[in-house]
Amino acid sequence: MLYPKPPSQAAVSTDTSYNMAVLVIKYFPLTPDGQNIDITVTGDVGDPYSTIRQKTVDVTNNLKSALEKASRYLGYKDTSALPALTYQILDTKEYTQAVPMLADGTRRPNYNGIMTAHNICDWVDSRGVREVWLWAYQGPNKPDGQPYLAISESKMAGPYGDISNSFRTNDMPVCQNTYRVYTFNYGRGTSEAMESWGHQMEAELDAVDRMLFRDKFQGPNYPQTLGVNGRCGSVHNPPNARYEYDRSNTTPQKSDCLDWNPESLGVLSDLSCSNWGCQDYGDNDNPSLNYMIWNWQNLPGRKNSKIYQGQQLRNWWDIHGDFDNVMGQDKSLFLTASYQDPNEAYTEQTAGNWSCDSGDKAACATADDSVRIKVNNYSVKVTTASGFDFWAFYPKTKDANWNLSNTDYLTFWIYSDNPNPNGYQGNFPIIYLKNSAGDYYKYTPNQNLLGAAEKSWKQFKVPLTGDATWSRTSSGAVSLSDIDYLEIHADTWDYGFTLWFDGMYFSPAPPTPSPTPTPSPTPTPTPTPMPTPSPTPTPTPSDTQPPTAPASLTVNPVSSSQINLSWNPSTDNVAVTGYDVYRNNIKVATITTTSYGDTGLTPSTTYSYFVKAFDTTGNISPSSNTVSVTTQPAQSYGAITGTTYSQSGSALSGVRVSVRIGGSNKNYSTNSQGVFNIANIPAGTYSLNFKKPGYLSQTINVAVKSGLTSVVNATLIKK
Repeated sequence: MLYPKPPSQAAVSTDTSYNMAVLVIKYFPLTPDGQNIDITVTGDVGDPYSTIRQKTVDVTNNLKSALEKASRYLGYKDTSALPALTYQILDTKEYTQAVPMLADGTRRPNYNGIMTAHNICDWVDSRGVREVWLWAYQGPNKPDGQPYLAISESKMAGPYGDISNSFRTNDMPVCQNTYRVYTFNYGRGTSEAMESWGHQMEAELDAVDRMLFRDKFQGPNYPQTLGVNGRCGSVHNPPNARYEYDRSNTTPQKSDCLDWNPESLGVLSDLSCSNWGCQDYGDNDNPSLNYMIWNWQNLPGRKNSKIYQGQQLRNWWDIHGDFDNVMGQDKSLFLTASYQDPNEAYTEQTAGNWSCDSGDKAACATADDSVRIKVNNYSVKVTTASGFDFWAFYPKTKDANWNLSNTDYLTFWIYSDNPNPNGYQGNFPIIYLKNSAGDYYKYTPNQNLLGAAEKSWKQFKVPLTGDATWSRTSSGAVSLSDIDYLEIHADTWDYGFTLWFDGMYFSPAPPTPSPTPTPSPTPTPTPTPMPTPSPTPTPTPSDTQPPTAPASLTVNPVSSSQINLSWNPSTDNVAVTGYDVYRNNIKVATITTTSYGDTGLTPSTTYSYFVKAFDTTGNISPSSNTVSVTTQPAQSYGAITGTTYSQSGSALSGVRVSVRIGGSNKNYSTNSQGVFNIANIPAGTYSLNFKKPGYLSQTINVAVKSGLTSVVNATLIKK
């Protein structure tokens, strides 16, 4: 029997996977004759027992397949991608009774009693169960306002508490290992089960790094409504969402999800349901389910090479598959091991691939050095006798064939040993990126940066598009998509010198620089007569100027639980790095965009907001204007029920009843008595479509009122 793989003690590889063992528990309250589900207990499910029992089998299998497919990193374009999660049903327990409830009148399932009755800690700690799938029902609200069963979509218990999409009451048995309990409604289908599972995954990623997951990966809730670029979207809302559950929206919206970059927006493309499927072909192939699979396939997974602030992102499926180890030992969305360029470590024992030259053709040499190092085990030591323009280049064969179109920076460290008391002549180092014909991009710093590397390590971050600190010029027909080698230039006054290079790689973003050690003071040497050097520029003082305050903050209460904010960008003398969002004087988010959706709020409650900007050195702006707004009232719900008949007056079973709710098409079916039930529908007007093979389809409009059940009967005519 297979059990989950033992956890590692640190995240050192992205190629990790997990077997998720599942215990399935099912409750089927039956009518006295044992033939049908008792609708007086469930509230909206009264189909034959055999039908619903088989439905739970089918949806369980569909969900297992969907989750494995969802964990295949970029599986929608990489057919060879392997799943990070594989699911195994260890056992299934079935009961022909109602779900045991608490005796406090809340109509909540007695999760503690159910888990205790099943000796859950034996399943979890001895047999490796990490998920319990509980099949039940929910129903509409009763006349007294109470639901038939007040389920929690997911719950969690274990050493780190109840981190779940629930009230987090910590009311289940605590075992040595963490487990989750999902309650699935057999009145719904695979898409709704997948959604419940997805909200639990969101809660777990939130607990590890909410900013990186919610703000960087998921992005704004309603990009199309807000008129902003989307990221990868959430369980509810795709990158082109106009409102909640807008998964079948055919109108495209710009998003960088296909080229997601945590540092900044990647390459934008038009995304819509055409990317995951706009047509509804049934329970196992519809826009809602297909979107959620597509969405999770973009999560940094197995063998991903994403970098954020110089650190390699881990396989984020570790969070679910190895939850206790992540929370206890390694609570991070990054690999524990230090980052190395995934394609090639250009300075790690690679001196044989380097060469050097100079304007006066003086002697030079390259060597691997295991003594003076900054990153890993080796640096590249380059020594020259030249007192003129000197350069080291990599690779010496000049045939790298790099495609740097989507690369932001060349990053590396330098240690300098220059005996010339007057330092280097001009602004160095100068970097060239060249093709095989010698056409090039030239990058020149705006001051002599090598001076800071004298007798100490200094990190350099060269933006490949150039900026105010590194100017870029070009010569010939050069393109970043076709670069064959790089050169690093320096020039001193008639002195030879030595440079060490380390930690060199091309990256989507620069790593966070380590502090530069302060060199020991040295005596001022007696100058040797020589030509008058060019004056060394005065170093730029540290940036102490804060950004301007964000302007024109506006807020929009889009629902009873969400308020959307937007503002005009701040400016800074160097660069604005991001924004801190404050709700009721408490910081609730740090983001890089000028819009934010604040979720999880209380209906009919007033909140006040202001925003502050910050720059690369941590200077913080004054506050924006403060704006207060009240969330919308809680959404009111009703229900629809009815019976379908033939022209002869007999009940028609198997009629498909379709209705669009919250932007998604929902499908229901009439039972053997021709009855259908649709629960928990927001108050409003809806169009019901009735369809059955051999009969003409029919559409009926119905108004749904809060707390009431609308009755809609339909008579279908044979073709």
